[in-house]
Amino acid sequence: MALVSHSYVVFWLILFIIFAVAEASTFNIISVWFCIGSVCAMAASKAGLSFMVQASIFAVVSFALFILARPFVKKFLKGEEYHTNADRIIGMTAEVIEKVSFREPGAVKVDGKIWTAKSLKDDMVFEKGSMVMVVKIEGVTVYVK
Repeated sequence: MALVSHSYVVFWLILFIIFAVAEASTFNIISVWFCIGSVCAMAASKAGLSFMVQASIFAVVSFALFILARPFVKKFLKGEEYHTNADRIIGMTAEVIEKVSFREPGAVKVDGKIWTAKSLKDDMVFEKGSMVMVVKIEGVTVYVK
């Protein structure tokens, strides 16, 4: 029995290392929860609990932390947002220079600059030469109506 329990400790240790390496290489705060789940399962293995209980502990701890704690940690670790003056074009009128739709981005010219553009809703399509209003900016894409 001790040999079987020990082999599960090694199994959970290997999983911990795999998840730790994955987390270190992605920086997306995804695998860390599975690292913690692996440690909890390893403790259950050391306590002599069955593999099914260990696996259940791993699953419950990992997924509970992923669902409950990840949003708070991401918010805490989120870098400072930098605002540019690009948001000043919100509300401005733009000329469509390449057909714009929700699914297929096009291009608009606003304030003398060309922007990648999408329509705000799926049913809105704007042909070249149309005048539209910039509603929001996400990255380098403007949304128009």
